[in-house]
Amino acid sequence: MTDTPIANVPIPDHIEEDDHWWFASRTLVIHTLMRQCLPQTTGLRLLDIGCGAGNMIHHLSRYGKVKG
Repeated sequence: MTDTPIANVPIPDHIEEDDHWWFASRTLVIHTLMRQCLPQTTGLRLLDIGCGAGNMIHHLSRYGKVKG
């Protein structure tokens, strides 16, 4: 595994999917659990396994560097 990205695509500020109740609720649950379970919530290195289209990478990037 390398750190070389396959595609260098900027992370958008807003994703249309975020407006849907299901994804908004899921994202809120994930952020709540991360704040409760992690000793720190900044400067992390995260791997989004099974990232699909990569929409959660947008949200996880607030915690540090994300690969997906």
